[in-house]
Amino acid sequence: MMIRLFRDVLARARRDEHGGSAVLFALSLPVVIGVLGGAVDFASLSQQRSSIQSLTDATALSIARQMTMMRMTDTQLQSAAEQFAVANGAASGLKSILVTTTPSTDRLAVSVVLSAAAATPLGIAPALVSVTKLEAKAQARVGQQSKLCLLSLSDTPSNEFVGGMFVTPEKTGIDIRAGARLKAPDCLIQTNIAGPAAMRVASGATVTAAILCAVGGIQNAGGTVEAAVIDSCPRLRNPMDSRPYPNVGQNCETKPYKDIVLTAGTHVLNAGNYCGNITISGDAKVRLSPGTFAIQGKLTVSGNAELTGTNVGLYLWGGKASKNAFAKFAFLENALIDLSGPETGPMAGFVIWEGINGAAFDLSSGVANTNFHQISTARARRLNGTIYLPGGRLLIDAPVRVAEESDYTVLVVNRLDLAFGPMLVLNSNYAKSRVPVPDGYGPIGARNVRLVQ
Repeated sequence: MMIRLFRDVLARARRDEHGGSAVLFALSLPVVIGVLGGAVDFASLSQQRSSIQSLTDATALSIARQMTMMRMTDTQLQSAAEQFAVANGAASGLKSILVTTTPSTDRLAVSVVLSAAAATPLGIAPALVSVTKLEAKAQARVGQQSKLCLLSLSDTPSNEFVGGMFVTPEKTGIDIRAGARLKAPDCLIQTNIAGPAAMRVASGATVTAAILCAVGGIQNAGGTVEAAVIDSCPRLRNPMDSRPYPNVGQNCETKPYKDIVLTAGTHVLNAGNYCGNITISGDAKVRLSPGTFAIQGKLTVSGNAELTGTNVGLYLWGGKASKNAFAKFAFLENALIDLSGPETGPMAGFVIWEGINGAAFDLSSGVANTNFHQISTARARRLNGTIYLPGGRLLIDAPVRVAEESDYTVLVVNRLDLAFGPMLVLNSNYAKSRVPVPDGYGPIGARNVRLVQ
């Protein structure tokens, strides 16, 4: 409008250039130009102030959401804020953006200050009011802490797999099918899979958690979800990246393979290395002594058999050189499973740990279903600790509650499938458990992200 008025004034000057008003207009023209030009510039500055405040608010909220997914260092906060602000500032016409981030002492809030060069069409307003830089501030805070209880990985380092990295071919990381229920109050549930169906909740399924988060998309086909739902969220670093694999297991090529088959009676298995399958069925009752069981083969418990143990870690040690080629577990039929992980040692906190080479090797060779681990029994009462299956797939299809009596259960898997009506209960009563929570799996997130300044 001001530019149109300016043009009208100039047109009038041309019409009156031979009249007496031309002299008066000539004298007032610089003033008119200054007023109109200043108004144009001030309007531009006002728009830029609004843009930089909106960008600052958005940057603070973006970083706070990432804080719900992981513990971020000061350097990570600054880098993430800079990337977001610069990428989104260009669309607002802001230039020379500088970013400063300051986390709160409790690491549950972040303050963001953005500054940008003031750039106006005519350069009049900055000179008049000495404005060369625009600045805005915002603070975002996250609320109640949550815990990482279920993580589906998209890749993971391996100490066994040739090449050093397993990358999943999965398009879906967490699949909660019709009738299945996942109960994980106060927990973060995340998949790092990037596809549009990274997490699926079928019609008739029920999910209760603090946060559902997917790097890709979350498809809800009519299930009941009681959780904050976030798609396109940042990838969550595998807390195990910095932890070495346990130095257990052996190359069973140098040992004779011996399958163990128990169908009746009461037995005690001592910790150690097992080359071959362990099959427990019928009415056999097997107690595992405290320690680490490195198994290169299949652990199958079925029938009315019982498998119990406290301070026990199952290390499923696969290997391409292995005659069995992979290691997996299956808890089937009406078997009683009551296991609690080690309190100390190389597997402290882990009740089941998969050496991923077997699963990765079988996946790459296209052998169907060889990397499935399965819980189908109606009596999987206690799995106390962390179940780490970075290259494998866990199918839970027991028609009842699973792991409900555990103080806590954390699942870190390649893929999780819940089918045929189970209720998977992921408790997080860490204070009650003597089994330590591995670093990175405890309270790491929060919910209720909001601007507070």
